[in-house]
Amino acid sequence: MKSAYSLKWQFDDLLRPFQSASIICADGSLLFSKDQSKPSFLTTKLVVSQIFRKYLAPKKGDLFVMNDPENGAFSFEHLFFFAPISPTLSLVWHQPSSEVDFKIPPTPLFDQSKKNEMVWQALLMGRENLTELVLEQKEILSKIESELLEMKELDLVKTQQQWFKSSYEIFENQLNQKAMGHTEVSIKVDSEHLIKLALTIEEKNSIKAIIFDFTNTTAARTFHTASHVVESMLIYTTVEFYKLNGYLSQSILDKIKIMLPPKSIVSKSHPTGYWNLEIQNIISQLVQQTLQDLNTPTRKKKVQFGLNNGLYFSMKNDKSKYDFFVESEKFDFNDFEKLEFENKISIETAQKKDNTILIRFKLLSPTPFNLKIHSYLPKHPEMSCLKINGTALISREVDIKTQDQVELCWKISSTADRPY
Repeated sequence: MKSAYSLKWQFDDLLRPFQSASIICADGSLLFSKDQSKPSFLTTKLVVSQIFRKYLAPKKGDLFVMNDPENGAFSFEHLFFFAPISPTLSLVWHQPSSEVDFKIPPTPLFDQSKKNEMVWQALLMGRENLTELVLEQKEILSKIESELLEMKELDLVKTQQQWFKSSYEIFENQLNQKAMGHTEVSIKVDSEHLIKLALTIEEKNSIKAIIFDFTNTTAARTFHTASHVVESMLIYTTVEFYKLNGYLSQSILDKIKIMLPPKSIVSKSHPTGYWNLEIQNIISQLVQQTLQDLNTPTRKKKVQFGLNNGLYFSMKNDKSKYDFFVESEKFDFNDFEKLEFENKISIETAQKKDNTILIRFKLLSPTPFNLKIHSYLPKHPEMSCLKINGTALISREVDIKTQDQVELCWKISSTADRPY
């Protein structure tokens, strides 16, 4: 009988080509998940898997894709692939594509290893990058299927049951080292939108459970996201806190209970996933705060919770996409430097002074780019200022062309001391 570590090593080896992928059992339960990057797609992948299994009767050799935010996915540029890889296992994984800005419903790309010619004609014709990406996914899938033949024990129900038991024991051991009890925190995103989160960790009949309750969160108006988007980040953050990375399975998921008010900010899907990134980052900070509060030895004094602002912006055209993000202590400008190296932009200023970050650059590329900004505090436009050729814009998304001057000024701040 293999140890939990040995099984984990085999799962990791199988999923090494992916940043975010999950292995699903024949009954739809989560066997193993690899999630190494934000945004989190953990629960989203499970919803996507359920949709394919329920409506399209997947068979060995099939490969499906979708990106529909209203029906399980995240946003148009985030593609989700699904394929059976053995008699008892299926694989669902995430792959972004800057070329896609339109809805793709659950779609069969390959039918028992044969191209679905009608779909290829309609979806991939004239989209060289997307065609290349799909063929690459098919090649990766074939390699995984081949490797799985050498790991035959993973396909056995008894091995899967052993893994469920082992991963739960690790979960229980990690919880035993942390506090139990109840705490709650809330944040006003603005005067209209409140997200309230209560955390309870308890033991009943010798079974431990983590309960997250969003009761009293504001009903959805313009600012909202699908429940699976919230659950993905909530579970991702919890798994990180308890150091369960690489051991997440259905036996652990079943012990994390999530209560979401119907049609609230955290449970109403958006047609394009417009606020997904912002709300995921808010949820991440709320969950971290409740877990830290519960595990702080002296919790007599209630400290006001403040949401730290963060900024994510992207530039994309038909062929490529570049991402940048900055938080109070984290910066990732690798793609920004890559743009300058490729002579697509000329950086005039990129500096941090006190609590302000200022970026100025000129677009040199003859190909126009779409620039999109996400702020963790989207309802406070004074926190950031975007100017094109000296003119301030309110929009979070703008098209820029050759020789345009772009200025982005962003203030590192928190909602803790902000009036409403």
